[in-house]
Amino acid sequence: MVERELGAEVKIDLDVVERLRRRPREEERRAWRKFSMKMVSEHDVVRDGWIVVNERVFDITAFARSHPGFQNAGQVSTAIAIARALGKEATEEFAAIHSARAWTQLKDFQIGVLARDGEAVDDSSDVETPSTEWLEGDMTFGARRMEVTDGHLRFLETSHGLPQRRATEVVAEVSMRASESKGREKIRTSMWRGLLGIVGVALGAKTATRKRT
Repeated sequence: MVERELGAEVKIDLDVVERLRRRPREEERRAWRKFSMKMVSEHDVVRDGWIVVNERVFDITAFARSHPGFQNAGQVSTAIAIARALGKEATEEFAAIHSARAWTQLKDFQIGVLARDGEAVDDSSDVETPSTEWLEGDMTFGARRMEVTDGHLRFLETSHGLPQRRATEVVAEVSMRASESKGREKIRTSMWRGLLGIVGVALGAKTATRKRT
């Protein structure tokens, strides 16, 4: 049942709110992919963030990385709270402060449920990050959503102890830089060899001219 319209795009759906505020029933669980908490914990940064609410797994990446708190000073604490919840069980935190509207919005980001003992876990990596039409529009408080920047991520890391790069990403970056450095060194070596070759040819030609004279 739809209670009322909020803004131009988002409506409160009380049926959805009631369903998400309790754990999923068996018929609902059968319809979703099953993820382990370990897999959820691997998605703990703003640009790749999952949370668990009432045993449901939500990929809120699209929401987190465009949260207005990173551009709106009055919403910074909310953005930080979201960053802290990524990769974790967040039922109590979400239920404590969110409205029926937020619960209705949350449904758009569900990608699965937590696997229970004995259930097969889906450990594949082909999980598509959900997005929604309302996320592309204006916020109800007037600020337009903007993509989080590297500066925002550094703010989370340095000011709040929330690393936004995983160890594998750091290793990959170091490896890439080393590869680039080797590539530049090869280019410099090739240039020097080419230059020395030109000098050698010139000196050889000069020597040959002297001998003829």
